[in-house]
Amino acid sequence: MVEKIQHKYPGSTVEELNLVDIGIPHLQPEVLRTFFIAEDQLTVEEKKLIRLSNDLVYQLFAADIIVIGAPLINYTIHSALKAWIDHITRAGITFGYSENGPVGKVTGKKGLCCHVVRWCLFGRTR
Repeated sequence: MVEKIQHKYPGSTVEELNLVDIGIPHLQPEVLRTFFIAEDQLTVEEKKLIRLSNDLVYQLFAADIIVIGAPLINYTIHSALKAWIDHITRAGITFGYSENGPVGKVTGKKGLCCHVVRWCLFGRTR
């Protein structure tokens, strides 16, 4: 998939983020709490707690095309992808609310999601 995109958009750069390898932690209450504090009111410790989430959000906004390649495990996404989604889902930053309901704020991007589905039954891959 990435090769096709590079062919279509020559000169583009690829930034790979292997969520399993970097070990994004699952969202903890103390980190979630920092999402609702104004940045100028965060303590030094709170700034450390929110740094990873902020970095992931900055990376998301910097991308023109987002490709997610993910296996389905027990009919759902990998927990590493879920952790990433939890860190980038930020009220007032990546989404907001209008009189008509939720509104996405990550705009002007192309997104592709590739699900890898493989299953094994009695030791035989199908």
